[in-house]
Amino acid sequence: MAAALPLERHQKGLCGHLRIRVEPGARSRGVSAAFGAEAATMKGRKGSFYVAVRKAAFAGGAAPRLVLRCGGGEARADVRALLVGDAAVVDVACDGARFWVEYRPYGLEPERGDVVRLEPFAACPSGPAVLPRDAPLAVEAARDGAVVVAWDHPTGGTADDPWRCRARVRRSAVFVAERRTWTDALVHEPVNALLDTDAGRRVRPVAAHASFVLAPVAAAARLALQSLVAVGAAVLAQPDT
Repeated sequence: MAAALPLERHQKGLCGHLRIRVEPGARSRGVSAAFGAEAATMKGRKGSFYVAVRKAAFAGGAAPRLVLRCGGGEARADVRALLVGDAAVVDVACDGARFWVEYRPYGLEPERGDVVRLEPFAACPSGPAVLPRDAPLAVEAARDGAVVVAWDHPTGGTADDPWRCRARVRRSAVFVAERRTWTDALVHEPVNALLDTDAGRRVRPVAAHASFVLAPVAAAARLALQSLVAVGAAVLAQPDT
C-alpha cells in the first residue's frame, strides 16, 4: 500500500486564498499584503487581490497574522475567524484606508462518500478538541457550508468494536483527501452505492428498516464484484499470443 501523502503536500500545499478588497481612494498608495511566507501586491485598477494561505504557514501550531500595508502604514489582523468559518468578512483599517478580507477554500467541495482531513489551522491546539487531529474523516453529508464527518474511536476493548463518532464542522475546516468513484463504492459498499442512485433514494426508507435482510446480499455482492474485478485484471494481464 502506498504511503499516505504528507499533509503539507495535499492540494499543492494550499488551504485557500484570502481575498482582499480596498476602498478606491487607497488603490494608488502602494497596497500589499502578506500571510506567513506568502505576499501579494495590488496591481492596476483592480478592486481586489489575493494572497495564498499555505498549509506550511501553520507549522508552528498557530495561525500567523495577516499583514496589510498601505502607503507608509501597516496593520496586522487576526483572520482565524475567517479560516474556521466563524466570520464571513473581516474589516481592517490601515493608514486611513479600509480593507475587507474574505477567505475562499481551495480544492474540491466535499461530497457524501469523500474522505476529508482537517486543515492545519483547524487542527491547531485552539481548534475543535473533539476531532482527531490527523485521522481521515468520512463525509456523511455536506450542505449549507457545513460538513458532517464520521470516524471510528477505540472503545478500549476490542479493535473490532469501536465507537462510531460524528461531528458537524465548517466547510473551510476540512479538505478532500480522497474521492471514491461510484465504481469504487459499488465494489466496497454495494448497498450504499445502489441506494445513492435515484431509484435507490426512493426505496431508502424501506431499506433502512430492512438492513438486516440486505446484509447477506451485500456480502455476496461484494464477493462477486471483487472476484469479477480480480478475474478481469488477470485477463488483461495476459500477454497477447
